[in-house]
Amino acid sequence: MVNSPPLEHEVEITLFGTGYGECVLLHLLDNKWIIVDSCVNPLTRNVAPLEYLDSINVDSSKQVELLVVSHWHDDHIKGLSKIQEVCINAQLVLSQAMHQKEFFRFVNVIQQKKIYNYAGRNTDEIMRILENMLKRGERSGDFKCKWASMNTKLYSKKFKRNEVIEKKVTALSPLDNSITNALIEISKLIPEANTETRVNSNINPNFFAIALWISLGDIQILLGSDLEESAHPKGAWSIIANDDNNWQKAKADVFKIPHHGSQNAYCPLVYEKMLTNRHIAILTPFSKGKVNLPNDADIIRLKEQKCSHIYMACKNSGKIKKHDPVDKILNESTISRKTLNSFGSITLRKNVLDKSSDWQITKRHHAHEL
Repeated sequence: MVNSPPLEHEVEITLFGTGYGECVLLHLLDNKWIIVDSCVNPLTRNVAPLEYLDSINVDSSKQVELLVVSHWHDDHIKGLSKIQEVCINAQLVLSQAMHQKEFFRFVNVIQQKKIYNYAGRNTDEIMRILENMLKRGERSGDFKCKWASMNTKLYSKKFKRNEVIEKKVTALSPLDNSITNALIEISKLIPEANTETRVNSNINPNFFAIALWISLGDIQILLGSDLEESAHPKGAWSIIANDDNNWQKAKADVFKIPHHGSQNAYCPLVYEKMLTNRHIAILTPFSKGKVNLPNDADIIRLKEQKCSHIYMACKNSGKIKKHDPVDKILNESTISRKTLNSFGSITLRKNVLDKSSDWQITKRHHAHEL
Protein backbone atom coordinates (compact mmCIF):
# COMPACT_ATOMS: atom_id res chain seq x y z
CA MET A 1 0.00 0.00 0.00
CA VAL A 2 1.36 3.42 -0.98
CA ASN A 3 1.39 5.67 2.10
CA SER A 4 4.47 7.76 1.44
CA PRO A 5 5.50 10.00 -1.45
CA PRO A 6 7.73 8.68 -4.22
CA LEU A 7 11.44 9.30 -3.82
CA GLU A 8 12.79 12.21 -5.84
CA HIS A 9 14.20 9.76 -8.44
CA GLU A 10 10.98 7.72 -8.76
CA VAL A 11 8.44 8.22 -11.52
CA GLU A 12 4.83 7.79 -10.44
CA ILE A 13 1.63 7.57 -12.48
CA THR A 14 -1.64 7.31 -10.56
CA LEU A 15 -4.93 6.91 -12.43
CA PHE A 16 -8.20 7.57 -10.58
CA GLY A 17 -11.56 6.35 -11.87
CA THR A 18 -15.13 6.63 -10.60
CA GLY A 19 -17.13 5.02 -13.40
CA TYR A 20 -18.04 8.54 -14.47
CA GLY A 21 -14.85 10.43 -13.78
CA GLU A 22 -11.14 10.27 -14.58
CA CYS A 23 -7.93 11.91 -13.40
CA VAL A 24 -4.21 11.23 -13.92
CA LEU A 25 -1.53 12.31 -11.46
CA LEU A 26 2.18 12.16 -12.35
CA HIS A 27 5.34 12.63 -10.35
CA LEU A 28 7.87 14.28 -12.66
CA LEU A 29 10.83 13.52 -10.36
CA ASP A 30 12.38 15.95 -7.88
CA ASN A 31 9.10 16.34 -5.93
CA LYS A 32 7.31 17.97 -8.89
CA TRP A 33 3.84 16.87 -10.03
CA ILE A 34 1.32 17.39 -12.79
CA ILE A 35 -2.42 16.78 -12.65
CA VAL A 36 -4.45 15.92 -15.75
CA ASP A 37 -8.22 16.44 -15.36
CA SER A 38 -10.11 15.80 -12.14
CA CYS A 39 -12.68 13.62 -10.44
CA VAL A 40 -14.21 13.36 -6.98
CA ASN A 41 -13.93 10.38 -4.65
CA PRO A 42 -17.61 9.41 -4.20
CA LEU A 43 -16.84 7.76 -0.85
CA THR A 44 -15.39 10.90 0.76
CA ARG A 45 -16.62 13.59 -1.68
CA ASN A 46 -13.09 14.99 -1.78
CA VAL A 47 -11.24 15.91 -4.98
CA ALA A 48 -9.34 12.69 -5.64
CA PRO A 49 -5.85 13.96 -6.62
CA LEU A 50 -5.75 16.54 -3.80
CA GLU A 51 -6.91 13.94 -1.29
CA TYR A 52 -4.24 11.50 -2.44
CA LEU A 53 -1.42 14.05 -2.41
CA ASP A 54 -2.42 15.14 1.08
CA SER A 55 -2.39 11.49 2.23
CA ILE A 56 1.25 11.10 1.17
CA ASN A 57 2.30 14.47 2.61
CA VAL A 58 2.77 16.35 -0.65
CA ASP A 59 2.19 20.12 -0.53
CA SER A 60 -0.07 20.65 -3.55
CA SER A 61 0.23 24.44 -3.33
CA LYS A 62 3.98 24.26 -3.99
CA GLN A 63 4.74 20.96 -5.71
CA VAL A 64 2.11 20.76 -8.48
CA GLU A 65 3.61 22.57 -11.49
CA LEU A 66 1.17 21.77 -14.29
CA LEU A 67 -2.63 21.40 -14.38
CA VAL A 68 -3.94 20.09 -17.69
CA VAL A 69 -7.62 20.36 -18.64
CA SER A 70 -7.68 17.82 -21.46
CA HIS A 71 -11.25 18.72 -22.49
CA TRP A 72 -14.44 19.83 -20.76
CA HIS A 73 -16.69 16.77 -20.63
CA ASP A 74 -18.31 16.43 -17.21
CA ASP A 75 -16.47 13.22 -16.35
CA HIS A 76 -13.09 14.99 -16.64
CA ILE A 77 -13.62 18.37 -14.96
CA LYS A 78 -15.41 17.81 -11.64
CA GLY A 79 -13.31 19.47 -8.95
CA LEU A 80 -10.86 21.15 -11.35
CA SER A 81 -11.54 24.67 -10.10
CA LYS A 82 -10.74 23.52 -6.56
CA ILE A 83 -7.42 22.11 -7.77
CA GLN A 84 -6.68 25.38 -9.54
CA GLU A 85 -7.38 27.34 -6.36
CA VAL A 86 -5.17 25.09 -4.21
CA CYS A 87 -2.29 24.58 -6.66
CA ILE A 88 -1.26 28.21 -6.89
CA ASN A 89 2.13 27.34 -8.36
CA ALA A 90 0.67 25.32 -11.25
CA GLN A 91 0.50 26.50 -14.84
CA LEU A 92 -2.87 25.86 -16.42
CA VAL A 93 -3.01 24.07 -19.79
CA LEU A 94 -6.11 24.36 -22.00
CA SER A 95 -6.93 23.21 -25.50
CA GLN A 96 -6.16 25.74 -28.23
CA ALA A 97 -9.80 25.36 -29.28
CA MET A 98 -10.72 27.24 -26.10
CA HIS A 99 -8.37 30.15 -26.86
CA GLN A 100 -10.81 31.93 -29.14
CA LYS A 101 -13.47 34.57 -28.67
CA GLU A 102 -16.12 32.14 -29.95
CA PHE A 103 -15.49 29.80 -27.03
CA PHE A 104 -15.57 32.55 -24.41
CA ARG A 105 -18.80 33.95 -25.86
CA PHE A 106 -20.37 30.52 -25.84
CA VAL A 107 -19.38 29.89 -22.21
CA ASN A 108 -21.23 33.08 -21.32
CA VAL A 109 -24.30 31.93 -23.25
CA ILE A 110 -24.51 28.50 -21.66
CA GLN A 111 -23.94 29.97 -18.21
CA GLN A 112 -26.72 32.54 -18.55
CA LYS A 113 -29.25 30.31 -20.29
CA LYS A 114 -28.26 26.97 -18.72
CA ILE A 115 -28.01 25.18 -22.04
CA TYR A 116 -26.57 21.77 -21.20
CA ASN A 117 -27.02 19.62 -24.31
CA TYR A 118 -23.58 20.47 -25.57
CA ALA A 119 -21.44 21.55 -22.65
CA GLY A 120 -22.63 19.32 -19.83
CA ARG A 121 -23.95 20.22 -16.41
CA ASN A 122 -20.64 21.20 -14.85
CA THR A 123 -20.36 24.45 -16.78
CA ASP A 124 -19.82 26.21 -13.44
CA GLU A 125 -16.42 24.49 -13.34
CA ILE A 126 -15.51 26.02 -16.70
CA MET A 127 -16.56 29.49 -15.56
CA ARG A 128 -14.62 29.24 -12.30
CA ILE A 129 -11.48 28.01 -14.07
CA LEU A 130 -11.57 30.91 -16.54
CA GLU A 131 -12.40 33.44 -13.82
CA ASN A 132 -9.55 32.19 -11.62
CA MET A 133 -7.17 32.47 -14.56
CA LEU A 134 -8.25 36.06 -15.31
CA LYS A 135 -8.01 37.11 -11.65
CA ARG A 136 -4.52 35.64 -11.41
CA GLY A 137 -3.50 37.58 -14.50
CA GLU A 138 -4.91 40.82 -13.11
CA ARG A 139 -3.01 40.39 -9.83
CA SER A 140 0.38 39.30 -11.14
CA GLY A 141 0.39 40.14 -14.84
CA ASP A 142 0.89 36.42 -15.57
CA PHE A 143 -2.17 34.34 -16.46
CA LYS A 144 -0.04 31.18 -15.98
CA CYS A 145 -1.82 29.52 -18.87
CA LYS A 146 -0.64 27.65 -21.97
CA TRP A 147 -2.78 26.77 -24.95
CA ALA A 148 -2.12 23.32 -26.36
CA SER A 149 -2.22 22.01 -29.89
CA MET A 150 -0.25 19.34 -31.74
CA ASN A 151 3.46 19.33 -30.70
CA THR A 152 3.12 22.17 -28.18
CA LYS A 153 5.94 21.94 -25.63
CA LEU A 154 4.29 22.32 -22.24
CA TYR A 155 7.11 21.55 -19.81
CA SER A 156 10.87 21.09 -20.01
CA LYS A 157 13.23 20.83 -17.06
CA LYS A 158 16.27 18.83 -15.98
CA PHE A 159 16.70 16.44 -13.07
CA LYS A 160 20.37 16.45 -12.06
CA ARG A 161 21.82 13.64 -9.97
CA ASN A 162 24.47 11.15 -11.11
CA GLU A 163 23.27 11.91 -14.61
CA VAL A 164 21.20 14.65 -16.18
CA ILE A 165 17.68 13.48 -16.96
CA GLU A 166 15.49 15.49 -19.31
CA LYS A 167 11.88 15.96 -18.17
CA LYS A 168 9.52 16.91 -20.99
CA VAL A 169 5.76 17.12 -21.47
CA THR A 170 4.46 17.59 -25.02
CA ALA A 171 0.89 17.92 -26.30
CA LEU A 172 0.11 15.58 -29.21
CA SER A 173 -3.28 17.14 -29.89
CA PRO A 174 -5.62 18.77 -30.71
CA LEU A 175 -4.91 18.81 -34.43
CA ASP A 176 -5.38 22.04 -36.41
CA ASN A 177 -8.26 20.58 -38.41
CA SER A 178 -10.10 19.62 -35.21
CA ILE A 179 -9.62 23.09 -33.73
CA THR A 180 -10.98 24.76 -36.86
CA ASN A 181 -14.03 22.48 -36.96
CA ALA A 182 -14.68 23.07 -33.27
CA LEU A 183 -14.70 26.83 -33.72
CA ILE A 184 -17.02 26.60 -36.72
CA GLU A 185 -19.49 24.52 -34.70
CA ILE A 186 -19.21 26.74 -31.62
CA SER A 187 -19.90 29.86 -33.68
CA LYS A 188 -23.14 28.24 -34.92
CA LEU A 189 -24.31 27.77 -31.35
CA ILE A 190 -23.97 31.41 -30.30
CA PRO A 191 -27.43 33.03 -30.58
CA GLU A 192 -28.09 36.40 -32.09
CA ALA A 193 -28.86 39.23 -29.70
CA ASN A 194 -32.21 38.90 -27.88
CA THR A 195 -32.89 35.45 -29.28
CA GLU A 196 -33.05 32.00 -27.77
CA THR A 197 -31.30 28.93 -29.08
CA ARG A 198 -31.59 25.22 -28.57
CA VAL A 199 -28.24 23.52 -28.72
CA ASN A 200 -28.16 20.64 -31.17
CA SER A 201 -24.66 20.34 -32.58
CA ASN A 202 -22.33 17.72 -33.98
CA ILE A 203 -19.44 19.15 -31.99
CA ASN A 204 -17.64 16.65 -29.77
CA PRO A 205 -15.13 17.88 -27.13
CA ASN A 206 -13.31 14.55 -27.47
CA PHE A 207 -12.22 15.67 -30.94
CA PHE A 208 -9.99 18.41 -29.52
CA ALA A 209 -8.90 16.70 -26.32
CA ILE A 210 -5.26 17.05 -25.26
CA ALA A 211 -3.27 13.82 -25.51
CA LEU A 212 0.15 13.99 -23.87
CA TRP A 213 3.62 12.49 -24.36
CA ILE A 214 5.74 12.54 -21.19
CA SER A 215 9.47 11.81 -21.39
CA LEU A 216 11.46 11.26 -18.18
CA GLY A 217 14.88 10.09 -19.25
CA ASP A 218 14.42 6.58 -20.65
CA ILE A 219 10.83 6.33 -19.41
CA GLN A 220 8.13 7.32 -21.89
CA ILE A 221 4.43 7.72 -21.07
CA LEU A 222 1.49 8.23 -23.45
CA LEU A 223 -1.75 9.65 -22.03
CA GLY A 224 -4.55 9.31 -24.56
CA SER A 225 -7.23 11.44 -22.85
CA ASP A 226 -10.53 10.86 -24.72
CA LEU A 227 -9.11 11.65 -28.14
CA GLU A 228 -10.97 9.73 -30.85
CA GLU A 229 -9.52 8.45 -34.11
CA SER A 230 -12.50 10.00 -35.89
CA ALA A 231 -11.43 13.48 -34.77
CA HIS A 232 -9.79 13.89 -38.19
CA PRO A 233 -10.89 12.59 -41.64
CA LYS A 234 -7.53 10.82 -41.98
CA GLY A 235 -7.61 9.53 -38.40
CA ALA A 236 -6.34 11.69 -35.52
CA TRP A 237 -4.29 8.92 -33.92
CA SER A 238 -3.03 7.79 -37.34
CA ILE A 239 -1.69 11.29 -38.01
CA ILE A 240 -0.06 11.47 -34.58
CA ALA A 241 1.53 8.01 -34.93
CA ASN A 242 2.93 8.90 -38.35
CA ASP A 243 4.29 12.26 -37.21
CA ASP A 244 8.08 12.36 -37.38
CA ASN A 245 8.84 13.23 -33.77
CA ASN A 246 10.35 11.85 -30.56
CA TRP A 247 8.03 8.85 -30.25
CA GLN A 248 9.52 7.46 -33.47
CA LYS A 249 12.79 7.02 -31.55
CA ALA A 250 11.50 5.95 -28.13
CA LYS A 251 8.31 3.99 -27.50
CA ALA A 252 6.06 4.39 -24.50
CA ASP A 253 6.31 2.11 -21.46
CA VAL A 254 2.92 3.18 -20.05
CA PHE A 255 -0.24 3.90 -22.05
CA LYS A 256 -3.40 5.49 -20.67
CA ILE A 257 -5.86 4.07 -23.18
CA PRO A 258 -8.02 6.80 -24.77
CA HIS A 259 -11.77 7.09 -24.37
CA HIS A 260 -12.26 4.22 -21.95
CA GLY A 261 -11.10 1.61 -24.45
CA SER A 262 -13.82 2.45 -26.97
CA GLN A 263 -13.54 1.29 -30.58
CA ASN A 264 -13.74 4.90 -31.82
CA ALA A 265 -10.37 5.69 -30.20
CA TYR A 266 -8.56 2.56 -31.38
CA CYS A 267 -5.73 2.85 -33.89
CA PRO A 268 -3.41 -0.09 -34.73
CA LEU A 269 -0.61 2.34 -35.63
CA VAL A 270 -0.42 3.52 -32.02
CA TYR A 271 0.48 0.00 -30.90
CA GLU A 272 2.82 -0.51 -33.83
CA LYS A 273 4.73 2.77 -33.71
CA MET A 274 4.27 4.39 -30.31
CA LEU A 275 4.26 1.60 -27.71
CA THR A 276 6.66 -1.12 -26.60
CA ASN A 277 5.41 -4.69 -26.77
CA ARG A 278 5.75 -4.88 -22.98
CA HIS A 279 3.99 -1.64 -22.09
CA ILE A 280 1.55 -1.39 -19.19
CA ALA A 281 -1.91 -0.22 -20.27
CA ILE A 282 -4.26 1.56 -17.87
CA LEU A 283 -7.80 2.86 -18.35
CA THR A 284 -10.99 3.95 -16.62
CA PRO A 285 -14.50 2.69 -17.38
CA PHE A 286 -17.42 4.92 -18.31
CA SER A 287 -21.00 4.24 -17.24
CA LYS A 288 -23.89 6.53 -17.98
CA GLY A 289 -27.38 5.46 -18.95
CA LYS A 290 -27.10 2.64 -21.47
CA VAL A 291 -23.48 3.45 -22.35
CA ASN A 292 -20.92 1.21 -20.67
CA LEU A 293 -17.30 1.30 -21.75
CA PRO A 294 -15.29 -0.72 -22.32
CA ASN A 295 -17.86 -3.20 -23.61
CA ASP A 296 -17.16 -6.91 -24.06
CA ALA A 297 -15.87 -6.47 -27.61
CA ASP A 298 -13.59 -3.64 -26.48
CA ILE A 299 -12.07 -5.82 -23.75
CA ILE A 300 -11.42 -8.64 -26.21
CA ARG A 301 -9.72 -6.21 -28.59
CA LEU A 302 -7.60 -4.68 -25.81
CA LYS A 303 -6.44 -8.10 -24.65
CA GLU A 304 -5.38 -8.98 -28.20
CA GLN A 305 -2.83 -6.14 -28.24
CA LYS A 306 0.80 -6.71 -27.30
CA CYS A 307 1.35 -5.47 -23.73
CA SER A 308 2.40 -6.87 -20.36
CA HIS A 309 -0.64 -5.85 -18.28
CA ILE A 310 -3.96 -4.02 -18.56
CA TYR A 311 -5.37 -2.40 -15.42
CA MET A 312 -8.74 -0.73 -14.97
CA ALA A 313 -9.07 1.85 -12.19
CA CYS A 314 -12.50 0.72 -11.00
CA LYS A 315 -15.40 -1.54 -11.87
CA ASN A 316 -17.79 -0.81 -14.67
CA SER A 317 -20.88 -0.11 -12.55
CA GLY A 318 -23.21 -0.76 -15.47
CA LYS A 319 -22.18 -4.41 -15.50
CA ILE A 320 -22.45 -5.14 -11.77
CA LYS A 321 -25.03 -7.81 -11.06
CA LYS A 322 -27.75 -6.92 -8.63
CA HIS A 323 -28.18 -8.85 -5.39
CA ASP A 324 -31.48 -8.36 -3.60
CA PRO A 325 -30.26 -8.50 0.03
CA VAL A 326 -27.52 -5.97 -0.75
CA ASP A 327 -29.96 -3.72 -2.58
CA LYS A 328 -32.30 -3.78 0.43
CA ILE A 329 -29.50 -2.55 2.68
CA LEU A 330 -28.45 0.10 0.20
CA ASN A 331 -32.01 1.34 -0.20
CA GLU A 332 -32.10 1.96 3.53
CA SER A 333 -28.89 4.01 3.43
CA THR A 334 -27.56 7.02 1.56
CA ILE A 335 -24.91 4.95 -0.24
CA SER A 336 -25.65 3.72 -3.75
CA ARG A 337 -24.42 0.53 -5.35
CA LYS A 338 -22.67 2.64 -7.97
CA THR A 339 -20.78 4.54 -5.25
CA LEU A 340 -19.67 1.34 -3.55
CA ASN A 341 -18.39 -0.23 -6.71
CA SER A 342 -17.11 2.60 -8.87
CA PHE A 343 -14.05 4.15 -7.31
CA GLY A 344 -10.45 3.06 -7.42
CA SER A 345 -6.95 3.95 -8.48
CA ILE A 346 -3.82 2.38 -9.88
CA THR A 347 -0.34 3.60 -8.98
CA LEU A 348 2.79 2.73 -10.97
CA ARG A 349 6.22 3.63 -9.60
CA LYS A 350 9.68 3.12 -11.05
CA ASN A 351 13.25 4.17 -10.22
CA VAL A 352 14.42 6.30 -13.14
CA LEU A 353 18.08 5.86 -12.17
CA ASP A 354 17.93 2.05 -12.25
CA LYS A 355 17.23 0.88 -15.80
CA SER A 356 16.80 -2.72 -14.61
CA SER A 357 14.13 -1.91 -12.00
CA ASP A 358 10.55 -3.06 -12.49
CA TRP A 359 7.37 -1.07 -12.14
CA GLN A 360 5.87 -1.33 -8.66
CA ILE A 361 2.09 -1.53 -9.00
CA THR A 362 -0.50 -0.72 -6.33
CA LYS A 363 -4.24 -1.24 -6.84
CA ARG A 364 -6.74 0.44 -4.51
CA HIS A 365 -10.43 -0.11 -3.84
CA HIS A 366 -11.96 -1.60 -7.01
CA ALA A 367 -8.98 -1.29 -9.35
CA HIS A 368 -8.24 -4.60 -11.03
CA GLU A 369 -6.36 -6.29 -13.87
CA LEU A 370 -8.25 -7.27 -17.00
